[in-house]
Amino acid sequence: MLAAWNVRGLNKVGKLWEVSSHLFKLQPDVIVLIETRVKENKASGVRNKLGLKGDYINKYCHLGNWRVWIKWNPNKVIIIDVTSSSQFIHCGVYAVDGNFKFWMTSIYAHNNLTHRKRLWKDLEDIHKNQQGPWCAVEDFNNVASSQDRIGGNLVTEIAYEDFQAMMDITGLGEMDITGEFFTWTNKKASNPIYSRIDRLLANVEWLHENSQVVLTILPPHVSDHEILYLTTPGENYGRGQFRFNNCWVNAVGYLECVERNWAQPTRGTPMQKLWFKLKRLKPDLVKLQKQSNDIQNKKTKARKMMDRAYEELRCHKMDPNIIGIVKERTKAVIYWNEMEEKMMQQRTKIESIRLGDGNNAYLHAFLKSKHSSQRMSIIQKEDRTLPTTQDDIAQEVMDFYRKLMGQDSTRLHQVDIEALTAGSQFNKGKREMLVSKVTIEEIEKALQGNGELKSPGVDG
Repeated sequence: MLAAWNVRGLNKVGKLWEVSSHLFKLQPDVIVLIETRVKENKASGVRNKLGLKGDYINKYCHLGNWRVWIKWNPNKVIIIDVTSSSQFIHCGVYAVDGNFKFWMTSIYAHNNLTHRKRLWKDLEDIHKNQQGPWCAVEDFNNVASSQDRIGGNLVTEIAYEDFQAMMDITGLGEMDITGEFFTWTNKKASNPIYSRIDRLLANVEWLHENSQVVLTILPPHVSDHEILYLTTPGENYGRGQFRFNNCWVNAVGYLECVERNWAQPTRGTPMQKLWFKLKRLKPDLVKLQKQSNDIQNKKTKARKMMDRAYEELRCHKMDPNIIGIVKERTKAVIYWNEMEEKMMQQRTKIESIRLGDGNNAYLHAFLKSKHSSQRMSIIQKEDRTLPTTQDDIAQEVMDFYRKLMGQDSTRLHQVDIEALTAGSQFNKGKREMLVSKVTIEEIEKALQGNGELKSPGVDG
C-alpha cells in the first residue's frame, strides 16, 4: 500500500541500487522518499535508476535539492497536489475511478525547533480547512514523549509539548506498529542515540476506514532511518519475473548446459519443441547463475550479514563494537552494488544499463511498466458505467471481442459469395504466399527479430 523512507541521500551509486532493490521487493502503491539530496537537474536520472518512472510529485521551488519525493502507481491510485512548503507536501489520494480516499501529508520537519513550530501551525491550518480521513507520514524530527529517545541528552517536556499540542488540535494520533520501536540512530559507537521520530499520524476517520491496515517498521539497511511500510493483510513482497541475463553466456559451463538440455527429446510441433526446451532450460540457467555469479553471491551475503548485525543491534543498542560492525557491513553492501553495476556495464551493451537503469537490468528493466501495461484495473462500458469486479471486467472484454470478431451462428446455411466478393480480395501472389511452406530461413528471421527482453511463446 505505502512505503515511506528517509534514505539520507541518493547520490551514491551503490546506495541507489540498494534502495531500488528494496523498493522493488516491497512494490508499494505509493512511495514517499525523504531527504533525497538530489538536485533538480539530476532528479530525472536518479528516478529512472530507482525505477520511479511515471507519476510523481516534488517541489523544487521551495529548496534547490528538494527533500520529499512522492511516487505512485497510477493503476492503483491517483494523487493530486494540494499545497506544500519547505517541510511538507499535502495532497489528496483518489481511487482510479476518481472517488476520494483520503488526505495525505508527507513530512520532513526541520531540525530546528522554531522552524518545526511553523510546521505544526501549517498542519493546524490544514485541519481547519478540510474534512475527511487524513494521515501525515514520515520524518517529524520530533519525539512525542521522553520514552521516544535513549542515549544523548535527556528529553525535556519543552522538546515535545508543541508537537503534542498540534496532535490534540488536529485530532491526529499514532496507529499501532509492528517491528522496531525506534526509527533512527546516529550509528556512533562512542555515544549511540536512538529516537522515534519517523511515524504515521492519522485522524479517527482514517483509522476507522483503514482498521485492517498494518504499519510495519522495517530495518534501515543503508540508511539510518527505518522504513515505514503500510500494508493490508494478504499483501506480500511480490515475485519477480524470470529474465535471461546476457552475462550468463560468458559463464563457465553455459554452452554445456544448453547443449545437454537441447539434446533431450521433446514432442510436439517445431514451435512447441522450441518453447518447451526454453522452459526446461530456465531452472538450469538459474542454478548456473547462482554458481557462477560471484559478485552477486557476495552482495547477497553482505546483505544477510548486514541484516544479522541489525538484529544484534536491536538487543545491544549501546554496544560500540556492534555499532561499528553495522557501519562496516553497510559499507560492504554499497561496495558490492557498485562492483556489480560496473560488471554489468562491461558485459552488456543494453542501453538501459548505460543510462543507469539499475543493476541486474534483465530482472528489473521495465518490470513496473510491463506490469502496468498488462494489468487492467478499470474499463468503461458503452453505457459509461464501470465494472466493479474482475469477473465483470473479463465479461465486458469477451462481449467486446464477440461484437468485433463475430460468433458461431446456427442460422447461416451457406456462405454469401456475393458479400465476400464485394470486398477487397488477395491477388494470386498473396494467395500463393499464404499456402506456401514456412522455410527455415523465415523461422530464423522471426526469432532474430525478437527484442532482447522478449522470448517466443508456444503459439509463436
